[in-house]
Amino acid sequence: MFDGGGLELRITKDSTKQWLFKYYKPLTKNRTNISFGAYPTTSLANARLKRQAAKELLAQDIDLYVHKKEQELAGKKNAV
Repeated sequence: MFDGGGLELRITKDSTKQWLFKYYKPLTKNRTNISFGAYPTTSLANARLKRQAAKELLAQDIDLYVHKKEQELAGKKNAV
């Protein structure tokens, strides 16, 4: 189910629902996607906010996957 702007709710055969954002990587221009979380844990409104934040990062040529991994690594360093 598409919401627009690259956001979609993917429903698998076992009825798992996942918010996905499809985008082009800034450097390679390859099409890929990133998960924003499972539905209903992540609401439509929250998924739309995450999409907007993701678009702002892409406008700065920041790859979402790399950014997410850097944030996770920084979080682990701060926890130690």
